[in-house]
Amino acid sequence: MAHCARRPVARDAIDPYAALLGSFAEPTDRHALLNTSFNYEAEPLDCTLRDIVATFAAGPLEALAIGPFLNRVDRR
Repeated sequence: MAHCARRPVARDAIDPYAALLGSFAEPTDRHALLNTSFNYEAEPLDCTLRDIVATFAAGPLEALAIGPFLNRVDRR
């Protein structure tokens, strides 16, 4: 892992990450998530919202969540 960062989250924080970790930990008994890079092979990492939307539009993914927004595409 060339660039790795751990983001601490307080259990009582009003923080979307705390809620995400809690909803993930409850059914899985895992208390960590791995955020992988968002790009395709031989492409640079996406750094802007414009990059992310372009990568999503060009790829096979059916859903993209950014903050409170969820974008779904029927790729059939």
